[in-house]
Amino acid sequence: MFHVSTQLPYERHDPQKLQRKRHIGNDIVCVVFLEADNTSFSPACIKSHFLHTFILVRTSPRIKRKPTRYE
Repeated sequence: MFHVSTQLPYERHDPQKLQRKRHIGNDIVCVVFLEADNTSFSPACIKSHFLHTFILVRTSPRIKRKPTRYE
């Protein structure tokens, strides 16, 4: 099972978004898709006692006439 943060319950009146954090914080692996080359990610931005592995995915530099690749 995996959780997609943008598809988890969203409560406008909950400023801390606890319903979303409750699911993500109890996962063991976190996959982060970085959309821009200059985007950075720090595991410290997610508070959890359960997360052990962070997998970062970003586009690989394009080679002429090749499909998009990810690293």
